[in-house]
Amino acid sequence: MKFGGAPLTLADNPQGRGAVEHLVGEDKARELAKSCTHLFKKRVPLAKRWLAQAMKAQGHSNAQIARTLRATDVSVSGWLRVG
Repeated sequence: MKFGGAPLTLADNPQGRGAVEHLVGEDKARELAKSCTHLFKKRVPLAKRWLAQAMKAQGHSNAQIARTLRATDVSVSGWLRVG
């Protein structure tokens, strides 16, 4: 959720300023940049359907899921019905 909906940049040589580096650490950020760059799209998907399903499995109500994911309860119901 931290990077969803926005471009993700992986630095070949992290300098302690990147959000990815702050999240996973310098060594792992460097490894990601070297081995996975071709796998990343320019924009990280939001994966709201998957998140809604995961939250429902954890026992959250549709209303709680909607508030957390900044979506309507109608959207949440649709995501859960499809998946």
